[in-house]
Amino acid sequence: MKMFSLKPLIKPGITTFILMLVIYLGIWTVNILLLPEFNQPDIAWRHNNWPQLIYLLMLMLLITLNSILIRRFVLHFSLIRTKSFLPVLIFLAFSVVWSGMRTDLFPHLFLTVFLVCIELFLGMYRNRSAVEAAFLGSLLISFTSLYHPLYLIVFPILWLGWSILKSLSLRSWLASLTGMAVPWIFYSAWSWHQGVEITFSPEFSQLSSPAISSAGIPRSLIIYSSVLIFLTIACLFGLFSKLLDDSIQTRKNIYILTITLLFIFTFSTLYPPFSRLFFPLMAFLIAVLMAHPLTLRKSIIYPLIFLLFSAVNILYLIAQHLQLYS
Repeated sequence: MKMFSLKPLIKPGITTFILMLVIYLGIWTVNILLLPEFNQPDIAWRHNNWPQLIYLLMLMLLITLNSILIRRFVLHFSLIRTKSFLPVLIFLAFSVVWSGMRTDLFPHLFLTVFLVCIELFLGMYRNRSAVEAAFLGSLLISFTSLYHPLYLIVFPILWLGWSILKSLSLRSWLASLTGMAVPWIFYSAWSWHQGVEITFSPEFSQLSSPAISSAGIPRSLIIYSSVLIFLTIACLFGLFSKLLDDSIQTRKNIYILTITLLFIFTFSTLYPPFSRLFFPLMAFLIAVLMAHPLTLRKSIIYPLIFLLFSAVNILYLIAQHLQLYS
């Protein structure tokens, strides 16, 4: 019996690529039309009173842009030693299956900014004088925190990443603090000029009381999350078992992505109300880390992992539609 090969998906031809694109757009459109996320009061477009069509077009453009940036990021830093379309494919799969990624615009915008900044930060490898990259990247991320202050929590993990890259110095850290403070200084000045009272963000006060509970969570989501965690751990095991085949810089970059994923996953687990803010970022991290062994390892286990990954995402998507009639 011939082993199933991922090669057509790793390096898809024009026909395969067009077919995947048509399938993706079809599923995404059906989900938008049938699944009732836009009836929920916490969807961002309702608070901005934007026309729904314009909002969806902007969302599609951001997902497309992020897909291009993910492919550029993987190729630029040689995270996978061969050209692979799997990181983009896995990310797009999450964008149609995860309800938090289908209709929330600003988390996708944060991912766009993060992808631009992570290229700046990883380019600081062994350069303790890279204050320009430290300042500019921190400035961009801090701008996104004006939309939601909890985006500031990524800074400690970024500084830890600089330490791994041997690029953390007092100069780069102070440049990062300055970049982080500048948007808030201007915002505070504008608020003072407008006579708006500035108060401590209530979101930060909620961080003192983490809540881990499965109450109210659909059983299908619990099963899906459990299987996805298992598959991610299996891929991480395959990745790290052969990580010495990669260059030192690539290994350090993968360490940073893995630590960031663990940090974001832990935060989302402890504070479920804020998890949607980081869904696109988490999808990007999982996609890149899973794609590494799925692309490079030749064992029959990894095609089976991909088949199981595809099956569980399809079943979970079907379960979301079935819940409409239950």
